[in-house]
Amino acid sequence: MAHKADDGLVYYFNTLTNESRWDPPPGWSEDMAAKVDKEPVPVSSEPVPDTVWSEVKCEDERVYYFNTETEEASWTVPPEVATVKAKLAEEKEKREAAERAERAAAAEETRRKQFAQVMAQRQRMNNTGGFGVHGQVIRAGAGGHGAYGRGQGNVRSALAVAERAGAERARQANIQRFKELLMDKGVTPFSRWERELPKLESDPRYKLLPNLKERRAAFDDFCKNVAAEQKALKESRAQRVKNAFMDLLEEAVELEVRLLTASREEAHAKQAEKEDGMVEMEIEDQGKQLFPSREPIERC
Repeated sequence: MAHKADDGLVYYFNTLTNESRWDPPPGWSEDMAAKVDKEPVPVSSEPVPDTVWSEVKCEDERVYYFNTETEEASWTVPPEVATVKAKLAEEKEKREAAERAERAAAAEETRRKQFAQVMAQRQRMNNTGGFGVHGQVIRAGAGGHGAYGRGQGNVRSALAVAERAGAERARQANIQRFKELLMDKGVTPFSRWERELPKLESDPRYKLLPNLKERRAAFDDFCKNVAAEQKALKESRAQRVKNAFMDLLEEAVELEVRLLTASREEAHAKQAEKEDGMVEMEIEDQGKQLFPSREPIERC
């Protein structure tokens, strides 16, 4: 920054290093020197927070600081202003870092959802054995690759996935029935496997799990979460009973509908038969009226 001394000579002051020199610094131009002779013309003033200083911007783009209490002007940054500026810069950096982290988290969540959608689509393709939405087979293209790079092994892959999924569902159902056995036998968090085993072996549900390791694992898991397990098992059992009742009710309603339908059909058939008989009798009566019966004539 250029300044004029009392004798009219121009000197140069570095606001960063607080160094003064008479020679122009590198990059100094005559246009900059011309501004030195002009009085600064303020165009805006902004108070510096938590200080008595204001930052004044001039028409020639220079900046100085004005003390509102002492009316002192300084072309250098006062120490308290420098402290505030450093604090504000740090806070700004923290805000920007938080915003960048939030944007990164949002982008990661978006990528995760997109990946989940792709995997779900692939799973649906596996479950349908490579069939399209209208039941058309997705055939392999050149090189033996079809949709998602799968070839003729789509059907086999789908069957394998379906078999594994079915086996896992059956396994989970067996574990649930085994835990119902534990609940029925009064197993508590303080129960020991060795003491409870004689109570369990005679129940058919004990053999739903294929080996001792799986039974013991289910027993330990049940004991760790007895309250939650009992609640879940009771709700599951109640739901099964409700579903069974609803199935029975639906069967009863369906049977009643069939019986009513058969009864109506039988009544309609009888009514139609009765009406047919009455029509036949009416026709016969009319025939007798039109053609009365005659006595046979005896011939000599």
